[in-house]
Amino acid sequence: MRLPGQRSGRHLPGPLRESLDLDGDRVLAATIDLATGEHLIIGQWRLYAVSSPVDGAHQVRLRVPWHDVDGGSYDSDAHTLTVTWVGDRAAERWRIDPGQREGAEVHERFWERVQASVVLAEPVDLGARLQGRVVVRRRFSDGTLLSQVLLGPGATMSDPGQRARALAALARIEEQVGMR
Repeated sequence: MRLPGQRSGRHLPGPLRESLDLDGDRVLAATIDLATGEHLIIGQWRLYAVSSPVDGAHQVRLRVPWHDVDGGSYDSDAHTLTVTWVGDRAAERWRIDPGQREGAEVHERFWERVQASVVLAEPVDLGARLQGRVVVRRRFSDGTLLSQVLLGPGATMSDPGQRARALAALARIEEQVGMR
C-alpha cells in the first residue's frame, strides 16, 4: 500500500519522516499495516512502527535497533510479518501486502537488515533437551559489536549448568571475532 504522496518506501511524507527522529538513520522501505493503518518503516539502523496521525501528529510506537530484533517469519497466506525480539518482549505482527511494491520491499529489507546485524551465531545445547543461541551482532549506528545469549523455551541463566554452557559458547564466538 503506497503512502500518500509517496513514490517508493524510501520517500516518506514530511510529517511522517519528521516524527521518526532518524538521528542519522536512513529509510530503506516503508509500508502500511493493512489491519491497523500503522506505518512500518525499515531503516538502515532501526525498525520503526508509527501510528497514523492523531490530532495531526504521528506517534512513534517502536524505534528498535536491528541488534534487538531476533528474527521473524512471514505467513504468505495471511500476509503477516511476525517479528521476534531479543529478550522477553512478545512477538509483534503486521499485515503487509506483498503484491504492492512497498510490501515486497519491506519484506526483503527486513530480512536483509536482520541478517546483516548477525556477525556470528552458534546454537548451544544447554542439556535436558534445552536449546539456546549465542550471537555476536553489529550495532549499525556506530559499528560496535555486542554479544547476546538467547535462550529457548524452558532454559534459564539461573541454572548453573545452563549458564556455564551458554557462557562458554559465548566466550568462543567472542574470541573468534576478536572481542576477547
